[in-house]
Amino acid sequence: PARQSCDPDTDELVDILRSTAIVTAVLLPLLHEEDYVPRVLIAGDVNTYVCDFGDDPPRWRRTQARDWTGTPPQRFWSTGVLLPTGEVFITGGCTSDGDPEAQEASLVHEGEICRAITDWSIALPGDVFYDIERVGWRTVERAHVGRRYHGTALLLPDGTVWTGGSNGTADFPEESQVEREAELRSEIYRPDYCRQMDRADILDAPDRIARDEQFTVGFRS
Repeated sequence: PARQSCDPDTDELVDILRSTAIVTAVLLPLLHEEDYVPRVLIAGDVNTYVCDFGDDPPRWRRTQARDWTGTPPQRFWSTGVLLPTGEVFITGGCTSDGDPEAQEASLVHEGEICRAITDWSIALPGDVFYDIERVGWRTVERAHVGRRYHGTALLLPDGTVWTGGSNGTADFPEESQVEREAELRSEIYRPDYCRQMDRADILDAPDRIARDEQFTVGFRS
């Protein structure tokens, strides 16, 4: 059978002729107050979408426009990381999915953050945590190193994000005359909350908890 992909603009399944690994997808926070309804963000194209599996039937809905001067660039082979705030950090990618030289020449260095949760303070049953039409974006600092295919990012215990990896054009000697080894440099991105002086410090917490068990966390803010 032919591989198929859901076209967010039409909600229809369409045949695809090549891999869809050029975009990234992130599962958004699952909330107890909503009975853990899953939602998925896809990014990497000019427009971004959220699929809400609480809809009947589930459907893709476009988010607000990305925060960019002019038309936002495509970000083929970018990486998404879910932050402790419920936001999504998008890093890496390139605007060309052509040969390695074209990819290297079109690396996107700017980071982007998507704010998916409308208001974390809402705690009443029936209230709206997610308003997909209001899902917003902001552009953040440039990375020193651009990354593309095989680039990766990882949330660290202190809330920072480690980025590393990426193909080099030397990986495709039959396609490229550019002599360059695979990317071995790594970077740390510090989101805004890392610079807040009033961040809470967890002082103590249980080593393990059981289902439906109440527990206490001690903290200092």
